[in-house]
Amino acid sequence: MTQTTQSNIPAPKTIKECLEVQSHFIGIPTITKKNYQEFYRRGKTLQIMGVGFLEDGRMPTIKEVEEHIGKIETDCERLDLPKWNSAIATILNDLTTQLIELESTKDESKTKETP
Repeated sequence: MTQTTQSNIPAPKTIKECLEVQSHFIGIPTITKKNYQEFYRRGKTLQIMGVGFLEDGRMPTIKEVEEHIGKIETDCERLDLPKWNSAIATILNDLTTQLIELESTKDESKTKETP
């Protein structure tokens, strides 16, 4: 079973499934004419951060999002822009911490190998 890069959620098989999963990650429960561009933008932000739900780690295109206006509805927690920005900052800090720990572990193992 294929999985997304940042979780144990099975990778979506269709654009609609991808948008439903993306909805939970970005805090926008429905795609509307008013919010589809923000829905798309937040997905691209995740893609830049290494989270992609489709082939080659990509997120849906603006056209794919627009084609699903009124067709996606989830029970996710709604994130207004300040909450979204806070969530992104938290994710970036977590990724930074993980990278630092990974590099530290590699450095420690190299030190142990050297006589």
